[in-house]
This record gives sequence, structure tokens and C-alpha cells, in this order.
Amino acid sequence: MANLNPIEPWRRIVGMTEPEYYRSGGYAGLGEPDYYQRVAYGGQYPAPGSFFTYPGTGSGGGAPEAPSRPKPPPLTWKNAYGAGGYGPKWWNGLVANKLNPTTEYIMLTNAMLPFLSPEDRRAFASNIDRQFKGEGVDFGDSTRFQFGVTKAVTPGVRANYLSVQRAQSALSSLERMRAASGFKADKFGPGLQYLRQVADTLRDFGTSGRPMSRAEYTKFLGAVDPLLNEAKSGKLGAYGALAKAFLQPFLTGGSLMNASRTQSGRIRFGAPNPKLFG
Repeated sequence: MANLNPIEPWRRIVGMTEPEYYRSGGYAGLGEPDYYQRVAYGGQYPAPGSFFTYPGTGSGGGAPEAPSRPKPPPLTWKNAYGAGGYGPKWWNGLVANKLNPTTEYIMLTNAMLPFLSPEDRRAFASNIDRQFKGEGVDFGDSTRFQFGVTKAVTPGVRANYLSVQRAQSALSSLERMRAASGFKADKFGPGLQYLRQVADTLRDFGTSGRPMSRAEYTKFLGAVDPLLNEAKSGKLGAYGALAKAFLQPFLTGGSLMNASRTQSGRIRFGAPNPKLFG
């Protein structure tokens, strides 16, 4: 007697049980058995899982649906640490609940703000306030920032900006930020390590209670220049301007040491002769 099940010969050829056959996609990928297709299914391929119940999936067949993933929490910010007495009243120790290149830049820059000159602080705080409101960062109306300016570069000003104490306070602020964020140091990108090295350099070459001498400042610049050059591009490019502002702050009243490099690379102190350089 003829075989009345047109699927059976084909199923035996491919060597599958019927559940295996349907789970594999029926005829899909096994060739084009036109005769069995037309006779048994009226021109339609059998749908995988249509006729069999798979073990552990209940009745009705088909593979179980993948469980839906929970939505990640929204990005939030909080004021979680202090600056050790440095910085203006409007400053807050901001940390985010998520760590990515953008939030990392904001947190690291904000941690260094209290130790910048009023002029540099204005530039960086306004940039964050202007560009990252979409990240949930809001310093408020920038007109209330009370930035101020440094009208005169006195020996006391020089002693403060080139001091070991300022460097140590910046290092402490970076660590307080990291601890308050809840993220381990190795979860941060290279910015945290770089800014630590920047502050370490000032701590190694800085003075206590007095300005640097010209000889001391020359040695300091010799250590600073390679650091700043390192951040001119690549992953550290975002932190180059911040490092320069910390190590060589902009002051309305003039530069810290009134030093410049000649074309040969030597350090020259004092203002250029206006008769020669206008």
C-alpha cells in the first residue's frame, strides 16, 4: 500500500524525528521538495513549532519568549562631597550614578574647579553649564557664579598657586569625588590618572609659604611641558586645557612668573623689551 503521509519519506531522508524536523524550520534549508510541499501543505512551508509541544514550554508549541530586560535607571546627579574649604559658595561636589566619558569629564572637571583661578573657573564652569544641561547638570544662572578676577599678581598669589598645599588639596578632591561616586579607580578612563599626575607634579616641585625661585620654576616647567604635550590629542585631549589651567593659571593681573620660552627652548624671565617687540 502506498505511503499516505507525504512528509514521511522526506523526514526519513534527512534523518530527523518529526519534532526535530519542525524545530529545524521544516523544509527551510533542506532543499525544495515541491511534491511534498504541494500535496501536504497546499504550497505552504510548515511553520516551526506549529504542531508540537516542546518539553517544558507548555501547550501550543513554539519556543518560550525571552524575558524582558529591566530598563536602566535614569541618569541622576547629587552633591556628595566637599572641596576642603576651597572654592566658591555656589560650587557643589557633583557625582553621577552612571560612568561614561561625558559624566566622567564633568565629574573630574568639577572636582578641579575650586583650585583654578577665578578667570579659569569661569571658563570651565560656564562651559559645563552651557553644554551639559542635557546630562542633568545645572549650575543655575551663570550670572550668580561670583567669579571675580585677580587684579594683581602679588608674591602671596604666586605662593598660593605654586604651593604644595594646593596640589595636595586637589588630589584630595579627586579622591573624594571618586569615593563618593562609588566607582573604583580602574573603572574611570585615563583622565583620573592623568589629573592625579598633574597635581602630583605640582606637589613634587611646589613650595610652602613662599613663591618659587626662578631656578625652581625652571625645573617645574621642565616637568610640566611633557605632561601638557601628552594631552594635546588622543584620549587625554579633553583634559589638556584643564591641566594647563591648573598648572599655569590665567590671571587678569599677569602671569605667575612672567616667563617664556625662546625658539631654542630656553626659559626667559621678564617682559619683552617694548622697543624691540612692540
